[in-house]
Amino acid sequence: MVPRNPIFLFLVILVSSFYITTLTAQDPPDTSVLGPNVDEELTTVTDSTVDDATTKAADDATTKAADDATTKAADDATTKAADDATTKDDDTDATTKAGATDVSDDASGGPSPTPSAASKTTPSSDDCTKDTAKISKTNRECRASCSDTKKCKNTKATCQCDGICGMVCISPDVKCRKPVSIAHGKVSTLEGLHFGNAAVYVCEPEYELIGPEERFCQGDQKWSDEEPFCTMEGARCPDLPEVQNSTKVPSREDSTEFFVGDFASYKCDDGFQQNGEISEVECISTESAEAHWTPLNMTCDPTPCETLEPIANGTASGENFTFGDTATFECNPGYAMIGEGELICQADVPDVECPIPEDPKNGLVQFDPELYGHVVYYKCDPGFMINGTEYRECVNDGEWSGNDTVCSEIDCGQPEEPENGTIIFLSGTTWSKQVDYSCNEDTTAVGEASAECLEDGTWSNPAPTCLSHCIVVEIEHGFLVSAGVMDYEDYNMIPTGVLFPHNTSAQVACEKNYEMPSTGPTMQNHGDVECCNGTWAPSFECVPARCFCDDLNYDKLHARNFTLARDCIEPTAHEADVLLKCEPEFPEMVKEGVVLKCEIGEWKYPEDPDEYCRKRSCNVKEISLKNGKIYKDQVEWMGVTAADVPEMTDHGTELRFECTEEGFELYVGKMPVNHPESNVNFTIRDCENGVWSGRMPVCRPARCLCANLTANLTEKGLETSECDELASSGDFVQMQCAGNYSKPQGPLIAECQSGQWKPFDTICLKMCSCEDLRGNLSDSLVATCDANMGSGDRVDLECAKGYVNLTGDPSAECMEGLWLMNDTFCNATDEVPTDEGLMRDCIYKTSATSSQIQAFYQGRYLLHNSPISHLGNLTLRCSNVHNFKFVGNRHLQCIDGKFNGPLPQCKSLIPNSPQTAPPLWLTTYPTDYPKVSEDGVLVIPRGSAVSVTCWYATTKPDIKIETDIKFKSQKEATFNRFVGWTTVYESISQPTTLNYSCGVPGKTPIEDFTQYLEIKVADTCRLNENRIEAFGLIVDPETRRYLYVEEDRVDLICGGFVERAFPYMTCKQGGRWDFAPEEDCPKEEETTEAAVLTTRLKISLCIEI
Repeated sequence: MVPRNPIFLFLVILVSSFYITTLTAQDPPDTSVLGPNVDEELTTVTDSTVDDATTKAADDATTKAADDATTKAADDATTKAADDATTKDDDTDATTKAGATDVSDDASGGPSPTPSAASKTTPSSDDCTKDTAKISKTNRECRASCSDTKKCKNTKATCQCDGICGMVCISPDVKCRKPVSIAHGKVSTLEGLHFGNAAVYVCEPEYELIGPEERFCQGDQKWSDEEPFCTMEGARCPDLPEVQNSTKVPSREDSTEFFVGDFASYKCDDGFQQNGEISEVECISTESAEAHWTPLNMTCDPTPCETLEPIANGTASGENFTFGDTATFECNPGYAMIGEGELICQADVPDVECPIPEDPKNGLVQFDPELYGHVVYYKCDPGFMINGTEYRECVNDGEWSGNDTVCSEIDCGQPEEPENGTIIFLSGTTWSKQVDYSCNEDTTAVGEASAECLEDGTWSNPAPTCLSHCIVVEIEHGFLVSAGVMDYEDYNMIPTGVLFPHNTSAQVACEKNYEMPSTGPTMQNHGDVECCNGTWAPSFECVPARCFCDDLNYDKLHARNFTLARDCIEPTAHEADVLLKCEPEFPEMVKEGVVLKCEIGEWKYPEDPDEYCRKRSCNVKEISLKNGKIYKDQVEWMGVTAADVPEMTDHGTELRFECTEEGFELYVGKMPVNHPESNVNFTIRDCENGVWSGRMPVCRPARCLCANLTANLTEKGLETSECDELASSGDFVQMQCAGNYSKPQGPLIAECQSGQWKPFDTICLKMCSCEDLRGNLSDSLVATCDANMGSGDRVDLECAKGYVNLTGDPSAECMEGLWLMNDTFCNATDEVPTDEGLMRDCIYKTSATSSQIQAFYQGRYLLHNSPISHLGNLTLRCSNVHNFKFVGNRHLQCIDGKFNGPLPQCKSLIPNSPQTAPPLWLTTYPTDYPKVSEDGVLVIPRGSAVSVTCWYATTKPDIKIETDIKFKSQKEATFNRFVGWTTVYESISQPTTLNYSCGVPGKTPIEDFTQYLEIKVADTCRLNENRIEAFGLIVDPETRRYLYVEEDRVDLICGGFVERAFPYMTCKQGGRWDFAPEEDCPKEEETTEAAVLTTRLKISLCIEI
């Protein structure tokens, strides 16, 4: 370090004074190079420039800076370096900052800057005075002063007002850096970044601007005033919360209002210490835009003093002293006080010294006495810049704050090569080195052609912009002509390949029916373009021209009954469609979507033959004829294939409707068109301007002629009085047996279905006359017959008077009008022998009320008047367990000539009217079963299915079946118009009892028409006739079936017709036969015709037994 010797300092001041005098005596330097304050600094020895030069010369052991300054002042080539050594070149900083600014913000490319508001309104130096006090307070840097009499030494500079700096010299290249964007807002510099230009600040919606709306670029290349900010509109925090014994440090000095984002910290006063962790608050907002401070958690409590040591021969009052407390001392009696009798607890301020810091390489350090709280400052030699902090503070631990400061060599880095240009000279990249640029051929240069590396490590100017020329290209449907030419013909066309310099103009001309893109109301077939950096602006093309309403030919539209759907839009774009609509008298458009089209500046009118309007057509979808056909012009049209049916038919079309399906006839409304016996069954409808005439006909099930029903009733013994001429489809006609007929074999109901009477097999059996019976009896017999008897009825025969010992069948049976009798007779005698002491047998007799009852005794079926031994048991059932319900005793016993109960009855499950309950029928599968046991049990093969059918039900009945087993599946009821509704229950695998009924929907099933049927599931056997034939046997054809169940018997006979036969074989549980013949049949040659006859007779007799 250079010692601060007074003599040395005097010499330095003397040299500096000579240097300044030399500078003033020389030609004035260029202020654009030396900086903004050169003029002023050269005229005042007491300015900071002299101090800086003096200090630097004194601190430099070799006085290099002073010598350099003296030498360079004499040489204009090195004037800038000398100034850098003696002053802080503000103008160079401003140039550097301007060089770093984005060129795009200055659209003018280098015109004179817009003067500030002050310079515009106060051009005289008398109205713009320099305020030295404010300059010192704000640390404002000012350029060289000037006035009306004191001209700027830089001939390019002008004398302008720079606020508190007064009138100063402003060079044309003085620029400010681009202002930093603000949160929730934006800043615009539309005028540019030159001196006097304004930066305008605007906030987003719901935010307000705090601070100036405009800031102006000053001579020190900084923006005036404080930077504004955007905060939530109306959001303010209250005054800062108070913390006793503390000092508030707000983020913005002298704040009177607090906004969202502001913060403040608290520092306890001397003598107080912080308790709590949170000593900083921030202004934040809620969703409702209300602002408040974040919570503060600290107090400043008095700092405690150390505990006082007791004094000899005295006492001290109090204990636990804190800042501000007073301790009082008193001596014991007989002792005097030496020193102060009171001590005050004060803040502890240590007296700390820091070591002298060393000068950094290529720099020096400036400092005051090295006491606690003092600061040292660092400064680097020319060509070097501070890397670290500019100052360090002596802290309470006796050390300097922060890290050591280093002076690094200034290096601006490799300059950027301009696009469409190159670097032609580069002396280096360190401080004061220079670079030169050059643009390529066919380009225009904008910007400085050279730059210098500045003290802040940036180049003084950016690389220049090399703007390309524009080439004339081929334009589809157009061409370029020179600017100002009014004749846009192709002979004025500029050839392709010609180059236009940047910022020169030309015109685009389009061919006929083509124009430049435009939204104007007229044709735009030409326009001006300008070359901008190799690109024509605006971009151009020749596009198909638009169409205009004045060119419309309405006669062509009216010829096809068209008009515009809305007013014509002027103009209409190329390929745009104009909707057309039909004229009121012709409201239907034959071909949908017909439009008027604009194509390359001309209107294109409808030309397709189907593009016209007509009177309304009729919608074919509105008509249909199920079970019939529709004819157009006597030709079949609908009802064939969908492809043959058009969707619409023309006005005036005549259609003929005809029912073609068998069993249907045509109705219009509720009225049939014709009588079923006629051959005419059609009607006509016309299309009248979109509406079908008349009512829509339908094909309904045909009616039935009563004559067709009654013609077949007589031969079946039936008659009816409920059908006069016609019956509607679905109607039921009640029948009854004719006068000499009875016992209907089936339902007495006929149903009309689609013009035909539903086939039925019901017949009434012809009755037998008592007179005919008496005429056929022999004299030995008499019959008790009072009225005609129905078929199946029996009349008891008795021996006539004088005859005894009735032999043969004791009754005669009526069989469909004929009496059947065996060879019954009585012997002529007057006495009948009897055995005393014997119990009498019973005689089983049938009657009209028990005609459906079948009786079994000792395994055989009983006929009328069959004898039953005393104590013999009868088993009874209904002959038809499906349609008849068994009512009464299942078993009866003969006791001394009488049965122990009345005979049961079989009640028909077929009601008189289907409205009461539909007739019921049960069917099993396979159909050659079931087998019914003697006691009425239905025996079916395992896995069989049963179906319940409700006959003649026109609406879906309630088919109910109850059982104690679960079926494999149950199929939904299906309808057959010849049968009725049927439900199938599949896979019965175990014995059960079925309770099934057919009920009217919504009503409880009638008990009388609910059947209770027991089902036995049996194993099945199949015949193996190969095995049977191996024994020379064959199955008797009368007992051959497809399937057999348990206890079924198959009779066997010898295949060779030998007089020998095996009685039968039986199907047993598990599906096996009990077949094991002891010997084979005799050979075939031993048979005779008589033996065959005898064998068959024996087999027949055996079967009957």
